[in-house]
Amino acid sequence: PAGYTGRMSVIVRGESSQRWGEMSIPVNGFTPSLTVTPDTLAALETLTVTVGAHRPGAALAVLWDGRTTEECLTAGADGSAAATLTLPGGTAAGTHTLAVWDAASGSLLERTVSVTAPVPALRVPDSAAPGETVTLGVSDLAEGETVRVSVNGKGVGGALTAENGAVTAEYTLPAYAAAGEYRVVFTLEKTGVVAERSFTVDPAAPTLTAEMASELTIRAGGFLPHETLNVYFDHRDVSAALATCTADETGALTAVYTPGVDTVAGEHAVGVLGRVSHRSAAASVTVPELGAVLSVSGSAEGAAGDSLAYTGANLTPGGAYDLYFESRLLAENLPVNEYGEAAGTFAIPAGYADGRYKLIALDAGGRTAVCYIRLDTTAPAAPALTASARKQSIVLSWSESPDEDVASYTVYVRAEGAGDYTALVTLDRSERSWTHDMRSETFPLRSGTRYEYAVTAADRLGHEGEGATAGAALADGSDAPAVTYGYASTGGGVTVGGEWLYTVRGRENRFSYGASDDQGVVSVEIAAVSERGEETLLASFAPDFGGSYGGVASYWGECAVDTAALADGVYTFRFTARDSSGKTGTLERRYRVDNTPPAPVSDLRVVGGSDSLAVSWTPGASGADVYRYRVRYASDSALETDEETYVYASDGAKSCTLRGLTPDTLYYVRVSAIDAAGNESACAEGSGTPVADTERPVITAVT
Repeated sequence: PAGYTGRMSVIVRGESSQRWGEMSIPVNGFTPSLTVTPDTLAALETLTVTVGAHRPGAALAVLWDGRTTEECLTAGADGSAAATLTLPGGTAAGTHTLAVWDAASGSLLERTVSVTAPVPALRVPDSAAPGETVTLGVSDLAEGETVRVSVNGKGVGGALTAENGAVTAEYTLPAYAAAGEYRVVFTLEKTGVVAERSFTVDPAAPTLTAEMASELTIRAGGFLPHETLNVYFDHRDVSAALATCTADETGALTAVYTPGVDTVAGEHAVGVLGRVSHRSAAASVTVPELGAVLSVSGSAEGAAGDSLAYTGANLTPGGAYDLYFESRLLAENLPVNEYGEAAGTFAIPAGYADGRYKLIALDAGGRTAVCYIRLDTTAPAAPALTASARKQSIVLSWSESPDEDVASYTVYVRAEGAGDYTALVTLDRSERSWTHDMRSETFPLRSGTRYEYAVTAADRLGHEGEGATAGAALADGSDAPAVTYGYASTGGGVTVGGEWLYTVRGRENRFSYGASDDQGVVSVEIAAVSERGEETLLASFAPDFGGSYGGVASYWGECAVDTAALADGVYTFRFTARDSSGKTGTLERRYRVDNTPPAPVSDLRVVGGSDSLAVSWTPGASGADVYRYRVRYASDSALETDEETYVYASDGAKSCTLRGLTPDTLYYVRVSAIDAAGNESACAEGSGTPVADTERPVITAVT
């Protein structure tokens, strides 16, 4: 009927089959409409939903791609309703479905909506130069959008919030920025859009200036941070003569170079080359005419009678000069070569106190060259010394000697009040401390002994002064040593009274052990304790030092232990570590001592077969103790070129077959029994001859 609203039941029945089916369907007596505007938009934009001619009072749900949104409509008396819906950020571009659902009547109205990807406008320069500040921006954004900007993966400005649909960020290129393409990425966090664009950086033009005063100052820039540079003067690499040739964090270098005394006055070329960037810069500098100079080869110091060599330059070419020590004439009318150079030796005259003196060259042209000589006959003063005790070492520290010519310090030690000092180490003048470890090979330290130390200073001429002294003893070790492991690597294992034990025997035992202590382990003892409590000391050793970590010194060792004097039986082996203060720590392991070989086998039978020998025997009286049987065989009676095989007794085996033998050849066979400890019995001997296998194989069945 027209205007009917509700549900209608439809039933279909087959008259012959009497089968039937039923369906209930919703009926809406109204003809509603749905309008969506706009039907094309982007994420974060708003659309309007309008419903008309619907059932008055209907509660309508708005669905987006089949999912209920927060918007709900109620149809008015005229059946109309309207609402707005803002698309969430991150809505994927493409075709989506917007629907209005009336749960009561089952009415579903649908429209398709096209969502476009936002296309932000990017602002990135095409190129930039090192050190330049550029503006990076993006516009045409939804209000409230947040943007992160990065250049080559490095963030710029943090999270930026759009204002008037745009954001901008300032980025300053480092002065040392490498040439190439720089990738700028804009990440729109709400819509999930990522946009990028690149700009290029032109190669930096390195700079170089050179200024000459008393020395040549070189200033370079525009290189890579911390790059090593080659510095050239007149196209000669002078990098080794500089205090540093490594650029700082900005790619700049300032260095001072002293041209040689033979440098000709005039224009000279200066250059710098980056070893990594291969950037280069060049400059020129004017070097004035240098005055006459004089220098002493090597160390310009000595004592009366010492002979020193000297050189001079920029004297009058082809002339002559007189040489003075202060006002004392040492030599006269000495020649100057055609290049204004002079060289020679002189002896420091006697009669002068320690101090600084002039060596003077005065030529006939009136040019004077001067250098300074230091007379030194006095040893440096002793530094102030302190000694600090630790459990495993004594730490020495001293003050700097007040003498300016100190070259080295030497450390000496002796037991307090006992004999001469022993030199421990000589250190460079820059060193102010040294640690004397108790395990020193030169002079080991012992707990409970006090030691006296002396530190002397020596100058460049080898004059050694009096020593500053201090005394100390090792700090007491508070902890007892610990045996960390101990085991024997000799025989196999056996079960004794339900207990699984490894075996040891005779003089062939190798024991390994480890120990630790907060100071030092001086010995490790190994003793065997019988079941009756009788203890036998087997060995005592000084362990090897394995290192000190976290204040704990570790030791280890391996030694041979003779158990031949012990009766067969079960023993507790006790490993005892003793430290330098007498404290002890132990570790116990149980072993079975077995010094007795098993009884030999009997009734050895050797029977020849096809290229083989069948060997069998009867176990000896101690068969239960046998671990395996050793079978040796050879074609010579002395078995000098023998081969061997082993038969294990655990599965009750008392025979084996030796295969691959030469037919019609007599073989000699020996069989012995070996127990778990490795003791071997006497051999049982036999012989046999393999026969040739002349029969062809026969197929007995085919299935």
